[in-house]
Amino acid sequence: MIVVDASALAPALADDSADGDASRASLRADLLAAPELIDLEVLSVFRRQIAVGQLAVPRAEMAVADLLALPLRRITGACCCVAGNCGTT
Repeated sequence: MIVVDASALAPALADDSADGDASRASLRADLLAAPELIDLEVLSVFRRQIAVGQLAVPRAEMAVADLLALPLRRITGACCCVAGNCGTT
């Protein structure tokens, strides 16, 4: 399992350069997991990139479709739950 955040997932979805290729390669795993707010965080990255001209709207739309189709386990609660430590203090 790989736990991802927006800084890793956004380029993997929307960057067509060598950096995006590297991000995609690093995320190849049987299971990806992320905090439940990952969709909002990734969309925020895309919005900023569109605003400054780093990402075209049609490419962002494709990336959003890929995000929604991604077999990503969205985890509710603290990150420690990923490690199996839910309920401990």
